Amino acid sequence: MENLLLHELMELYDAEQQIVKALPKMAKSAQDAKLRAAFELHLKQSQNQVARLKKVFGILGRDIESTDCDPVSGIIKQAEGLIAAKNSDPSVLDAALISAAQKVEHYEIALYGSAASHARMLGYGEVAKLLAETLREEEETDTVLTQLAKKRVNVLAARAPFSNARTAPRESEDEKGWSTGALVTGVALGATLAMLYMPKTGGQMRRQLKEKAEEVIAL
Repeated sequence: MENLLLHELMELYDAEQQIVKALPKMAKSAQDAKLRAAFELHLKQSQNQVARLKKVFGILGRDIESTDCDPVSGIIKQAEGLIAAKNSDPSVLDAALISAAQKVEHYEIALYGSAASHARMLGYGEVAKLLAETLREEEETDTVLTQLAKKRVNVLAARAPFSNARTAPRESEDEKGWSTGALVTGVALGATLAMLYMPKTGGQMRRQLKEKAEEVIAL
C-alpha cells in the first residue's frame, strides 16, 4: 500500500505539471471570456496544487519524483489537436475545450480521491488532508465548467453555423429547456469568475469557487 500511494503521488505530480503547461494554451484559445477566466483561475490553482504535492512528498520523507501520467498526456494531446484545427467555429471549439478539461478533471478526481483514502488508511493524516483539499478544488472546478457548458457555451455551440446540417430530427429549444435565461446566467458567471481571478490563497479560491458554483446551480 505504501508503494501504491507513492505511485499515485508520482502520477499526480506529473499530471499537474502537464496541466500547468497546457492551461495557458487552452486559455489563449478559448473564445468565450468567461471560459478563458475559468482556465486562468484553474492555472493558479494547479500551481498551488503542485506546491501542495511537494509538501506531501516532504511529509513522507520522500524525494520529489514523477511517473508518466499517460491518460492526462493523451487528453492534452487531443486538446492540442482541437486547438490546431483550422476553420473551427469558436463556440464549438470552446465546447470541445470544456470537454477536454473535464476529462482531465474527472481523472484527477478519481486519482486524488484514491490517494487521499489510501493515505488516511495508512495513518498519514496530514497527507490525506492536503490531498482532500486539492480534491475539493478539482470537484468545484468541474462544477464551474459544467455550469459554463450547460448555461452558455454549449447553448451557443448548438446554434453555430451548420448546426442544422444533420437530417436526424431534433427537439425544439423549448423541449431542451434552453432560454435567454441561460445566457443571462452565463454573463453573471463571467462576472464572478473575473472576481475570482484576483490573487487569492488556495483556501480562499476554493471557498469562492464553491460559493459561485452553488449560486449558478441555484439559478
